[in-house]
Amino acid sequence: MSSSTDAAKSPSSRDPGVPTQDQQRSRQLIALGAVFTLIAGGLALAVYFWLNPAIEEKSGPPQSFNAKIDELAAMYLDRRPNASLVVGALRDGQRWVKAYHRGDDAPDGDTIFEMGSASRVLLGLVLADAVQRGEVDYDDNLISHLPSSVVGNHTLENVTLRKLATGTSGFPNKPKGYKPLNEQNPYAEYTAKQLYDDLNKTELRPISQSFRSFIGAGSLGHALEHASELSYEQMLVERICKPLKLDSTSITVSDENASRFIRGLDNDGLDATRWDFDVLVAAGGVRSSVNDMLTLLETQLNPIGAPLENVVIDSQTVHHKGDLEDHVALFWTITEGQDRLLYWHGGGTGGYTCAIAFDPRNKWAIVLMSNYGDRLVSDVSLEGFMFQSMDWPGTVELEDGSALD
Repeated sequence: MSSSTDAAKSPSSRDPGVPTQDQQRSRQLIALGAVFTLIAGGLALAVYFWLNPAIEEKSGPPQSFNAKIDELAAMYLDRRPNASLVVGALRDGQRWVKAYHRGDDAPDGDTIFEMGSASRVLLGLVLADAVQRGEVDYDDNLISHLPSSVVGNHTLENVTLRKLATGTSGFPNKPKGYKPLNEQNPYAEYTAKQLYDDLNKTELRPISQSFRSFIGAGSLGHALEHASELSYEQMLVERICKPLKLDSTSITVSDENASRFIRGLDNDGLDATRWDFDVLVAAGGVRSSVNDMLTLLETQLNPIGAPLENVVIDSQTVHHKGDLEDHVALFWTITEGQDRLLYWHGGGTGGYTCAIAFDPRNKWAIVLMSNYGDRLVSDVSLEGFMFQSMDWPGTVELEDGSALD
């Protein structure tokens, strides 16, 4: 009986393709070492990124900016326990959005808010578009685009569309002596007939005492309606929002978007009535989201080759040079400080507040939207948030006359 199958082969008779047991153990140790090396390397990378989150967050702004926004948001919400706040920024070509809330309403970048007076930055685009189409000219007289039978106030003969868009018309801020039927929704019942009556008795103020005017912006929007034979919402949506892909921006919130329209809160944190508009809709009737406004600001920062290129460029051209450092484009206040050039606007209704700004020199922009309506009691905290977020140097005078340090 052969013993070749029971005994180990001698080295001379072993198959050269089969490794010895020592070689097998050596290879196993090498493989095991490689696995441990990979695991250790992975752990090292994980620890590195944990200790350096700014590197991991490649799509956002610097970590110091994140920390500043978190700090400012906490300060803002501490005084408004039920509020919801969304902040969006464009920095270094990247889009960043963060939402904060202390109440039951959890917002995000697509949540819809009322913009109030900040709606006028869109009115500036509608005006520039109407000029490009040849429907109006910046130096047209206001009353030339209103029914002659209802406007006979000769003191308005020098009020041009440009002056209305730059706050230099001399118009008062609000209709003189107007008493709304519903204080919680003050402009819903203010009609074209009331506007014409008020225009016929309007007394202009000195330009030095004039700045933004609610009735002035509303009158401009109404004049554009007559010139184009379209409603203001038709001009806004068809001519501006659709080309720029502002899908959540409108006057009337569609049924499709209604679930994203956050409830507004008044200065006491209680449910507020949403504002409706009639003839003065262009002055403050836009509803939008932070994401939509960031899309708009991306176009403002990079207008060349963008949809509505000439309209956008015209909207940010200086149309009035101020006495000091502030100039005005089409409804944008332009403030210069050190190496910065800021275009900005704020606004609010009974239940919402908005602040929006961009710096074309440094390619930087920010949007803030809150469902707290305390701007109507001269609380300019959101504009303060905006300027503090970018370490603005010096003092800024806001449109209500208050100074922001």
